[in-house]
Amino acid sequence: MSFVSRIPQSANLMSGMMTRLHKAPLDPREVATQAHARRLREMVLRCASCPDQEGCAALQAMSMTCAAPPDCCPNRDAFQRLPERA
Repeated sequence: MSFVSRIPQSANLMSGMMTRLHKAPLDPREVATQAHARRLREMVLRCASCPDQEGCAALQAMSMTCAAPPDCCPNRDAFQRLPERA
């Protein structure tokens, strides 16, 4: 699978992980800016370069909640900085 073809799957995996972590891509009190869009795009691209997307998909298939992203996740720190979902 090429890098570009992994981008849609990466967006889905990120969305699933945010749901399981109870995180929001943006604080609801904030206005979306180009900086927010850039941050999310960077997260999708890091996810697309991850060698363990299958493991992430399997983890998400096992549970609808997650205390933290896996240690191997290239977006682990970024997920932890996202605001809590309202």
